[in-house]
Amino acid sequence: QKSLVINQELLDENDTDIAIVYNNISSCYNELGQYKEAERYISKSIIIKESVLKQDDIELALGYNNRGLIFEEMKLYNKAIDDYNHSIVIYRNNLTENSKEVAIGYNNLASLLNAKRDYKGSLNYLNKTKRILEKLSVDKQSTFMSTLYNNLGLLHEYVQDYEQAYKNNTLSFQIFLENRDKNFLTLDNKQKSKYLKSFGNRIDNLLNY
Repeated sequence: QKSLVINQELLDENDTDIAIVYNNISSCYNELGQYKEAERYISKSIIIKESVLKQDDIELALGYNNRGLIFEEMKLYNKAIDDYNHSIVIYRNNLTENSKEVAIGYNNLASLLNAKRDYKGSLNYLNKTKRILEKLSVDKQSTFMSTLYNNLGLLHEYVQDYEQAYKNNTLSFQIFLENRDKNFLTLDNKQKSKYLKSFGNRIDNLLNY
């Protein structure tokens, strides 16, 4: 806040340096779980950037994506969807359809639709995320891919596609086992037990169908 006051005294109100300060204040409020204040400041940041940058500038895409995350925390899903889509369009125009940034946007939409219990919609976007990551040659044995397969497994289970659920859960668990020594070093005993029990119960449930 002190930095903001100083910058406001020295700079034009639409200076991008002030937008950066607004963004940083938003991040602090977001970390504190004060989402209304976080949204207020990131919107101030976006308004300044919209006035001085091209409408398809990547800086704006990052702002829209981050505000979408805040809207999602506030359960303002339609506003979050608008910001995620706006961000994705800008990334497509500046990068490619198969960029990491577009994949992140799709992943965010998948997460949001899952929260809304639109499992088919969520599955559609998560599969788009997976296809992009595969084209980008992302390490298929990474913890991130293990999580992605696990989430795909859960969504397939929700839509009662149990064969695909089993396939994706198995892929997730295989990656986890191949990295278990590294992963286990980061988990306490309670977390290890919870993870393995959760996965085991899910596999048992699927086998009963």
